[in-house]
Amino acid sequence: MKKTHLSLALVMLFTVAVISSYAQKKEDRDVGSFTSIGFAISGELYLTQGSPQKVVVEGDEADLEKLITEVKDGALKIKCKPSNTKFKSTVKVWVTVPEIEGLAVAGSGKVIAEGEIKSDDFDLAVSGSGKINFANLNVDDLELAISGSGDIMLAGGADRAEIAISGSGDVEATGFEIERCEIAISGSGSCKVNVVEELEASISGSGKVYYKGRPKIDAHTSGSGSVESLE
Repeated sequence: MKKTHLSLALVMLFTVAVISSYAQKKEDRDVGSFTSIGFAISGELYLTQGSPQKVVVEGDEADLEKLITEVKDGALKIKCKPSNTKFKSTVKVWVTVPEIEGLAVAGSGKVIAEGEIKSDDFDLAVSGSGKINFANLNVDDLELAISGSGDIMLAGGADRAEIAISGSGDVEATGFEIERCEIAISGSGSCKVNVVEELEASISGSGKVYYKGRPKIDAHTSGSGSVESLE
């Protein structure tokens, strides 16, 4: 009987130790004002446009000690300390900002914006295998770039958009209405868009452009790439 009690006690102690080692901690980060974000960790970022500005992080306590959140030249940088590139578990970041003009993901991070994001000019970039999902982005001019195998999904609209894909990245923007759009693909990337007036596409490689709407088309392809209607 004593052995049984001892075994149960050891199991309970082990369980508590394991749970404690992966205990999640949430904290506010005090940073200066910013209008763009650089996200360079393998975590998740949840973006909201609103006031007041706020940055909240959640993760294993040891991971949060490695996490840097700092503002330089008007840009919020979210990254690891140079000697620490891996986390024990998923680190989550919630950012609320009154005005946002750009977002860049480097690596395998994931960014989600479920509410409306509005701006005159907006820059979106993914370098690596990161993912961006904007449920309602409304801007005048959009510049979007993917280098690598990243994915960007957009809904909303823009007066003008320039899209550049280098590698095997994908853009899904059939729910994002664009008046005039320029697309350049180098590699095997894929881009699906919804264009009203003019679509200019340049493809080098096996990339594909798929479009909704009845825009005027100006297409140049080199290789097995193609420009095809979805309708």
